[in-house]
Amino acid sequence: MRREVKFRGRRINGDEWVYGFPHVIDTVGEGYTGRGIQTQSNNNRPFSYQIDKETLSEFTGLKDKNGMEIYEGDILAFEEDKFLWLVEYDLCCFVANGGEFNQKEELIEFYDWKNEKLDIVIVGNIYEHPHLLEVSS
Repeated sequence: MRREVKFRGRRINGDEWVYGFPHVIDTVGEGYTGRGIQTQSNNNRPFSYQIDKETLSEFTGLKDKNGMEIYEGDILAFEEDKFLWLVEYDLCCFVANGGEFNQKEELIEFYDWKNEKLDIVIVGNIYEHPHLLEVSS
C-alpha cells in the first residue's frame, strides 16, 4: 500500500486547517519566524500559511469509515463502543493509543483491506477537542 505524503496545520490567524508540506517561514523584519504549510494557490504558485507548530500533523495514508483522512492527533472511536483512540507516530509507524485497556496498537491493525478504509470514525482531534481524552475520576 502506497500512501500520499502530506501534512496539515492550524493557521495562526484563524481556526482554518491548511494542507500541504511543512517548512520554516522566516520573515525578517515582519515579526514572524516559525512553521508554515506550503500549498498551491489558485494561480498554481506556491503559497505559505503560518501555522501553530503544535498542530503540525502528518497524514497516515488511511481513511476512516466515512472516507475522512486520518492525521496524527486525530481521536478515533469504534461506533459500537465508548472507548477512544489517539493517533500518534511511534518509532516507525502510526499507532492508536487508548481503547478499553489503554493499549497501543498499530493503526494498520484496524484497516479493512476489502473496503480500503478503517472500521473506525474520527470524533475530533487533540488540538480542538482535548477534553475528549480527559479521564474522569
